[in-house]
Amino acid sequence: MLVLKHFYMLKGIQHIFNLPHYHILKKLLFIFQSI
Repeated sequence: MLVLKHFYMLKGIQHIFNLPHYHILKKLLFIFQSI
């Protein structure tokens, strides 16, 4: 049960990281870092 809970948590995190707005935020952070 604990392993399944951990797996679903990782899948949820992966889903958040796959969202388009996250990629936009990552690009913005990259632009700010290069200034």
